Amino acid sequence: MITKTTETAFRILLFLNQQGGSRPVTLAELSDSLGGSSSYLAKIAHLLVRGGVIDSHRGVQGGFSLAPHTLGINLLRVVEVCQGFPEAAYCTSKVTPGVQVCGYHEVMAKLHRAIVETLESKTVSDLTSCPRGLDGGGRKIEPCRMCVDRDCHRDPEEAEKKGLVLPFS
Repeated sequence: MITKTTETAFRILLFLNQQGGSRPVTLAELSDSLGGSSSYLAKIAHLLVRGGVIDSHRGVQGGFSLAPHTLGINLLRVVEVCQGFPEAAYCTSKVTPGVQVCGYHEVMAKLHRAIVETLESKTVSDLTSCPRGLDGGGRKIEPCRMCVDRDCHRDPEEAEKKGLVLPFS
């Protein structure tokens, strides 16, 4: 449902956010930090630029940065920019008003609505939290592929001093 291109776009947005916007991030920095070919990352970054999600800066000090409104953009917009509006996997039956659809069609329609509503209700800002340290059971939190710095294993006490550990219920 979410393509590799879209997931990489989310990782680019998270990396740009982590950099704090002090200066544009070069393509080489994106490639070094996120892995992958610079041409693939350039393609995705340019999709985000054309879609108005991030800004591009030319010249020697050029690169990519978050646009002022980026953190408030909903995730559906990012998905649309990268892969188009999410398609639903319905049966091939034609829907006729007043005629009941098959069970598969009904389930897929509900799933599609849930996906679209979830993507609409969450923003890029909602992706920026990455829990670190220990979980509620005292176990180390394993790094996920969306954590830009891959550092979900920081010393919990040191991380807490820096305000990096999210409270657990």
